[in-house]
Amino acid sequence: MKKLLLTIIASFIISFSFSQNKSLEKDQAKMKFNTVNVLDHFSKGLKLDAKQKSIFMANFSEYANNVSKAKHKTRKKSEADDKMTMDERKALNAHVMRFSQKRDVTIEKCLKGKQVKKYRELLRQVHPLTLEVKKKVKKGRK
Repeated sequence: MKKLLLTIIASFIISFSFSQNKSLEKDQAKMKFNTVNVLDHFSKGLKLDAKQKSIFMANFSEYANNVSKAKHKTRKKSEADDKMTMDERKALNAHVMRFSQKRDVTIEKCLKGKQVKKYRELLRQVHPLTLEVKKKVKKGRK
């Protein structure tokens, strides 16, 4: 009887521990896909060489990983709905700002003068939390 009870308790503990990481895995997979899109966006816009591409990929991959971890750390564990509270958003934005400053310093070191200016313009088209590239809307007649 004791073995049966311990087996049931252990199976519940294992099933709950594995079920918590699925949202993190989905978020990280989406961020990896968006990281590749961002790299293509910058390589087309800045005409990067192989060394610069590798630096971009390393920095944006690290940034995406840090942002996805920060999203899950700032969310309250007891809250089940998808909306974040104001305190959680402020904490997440502080993390994202710190990560983006670190990324930008490293990337701007490898770029040339004109590329830095173009990088800052292209960076405005990238959403900082999801790394989704927004298409630039042309102004003028429709």
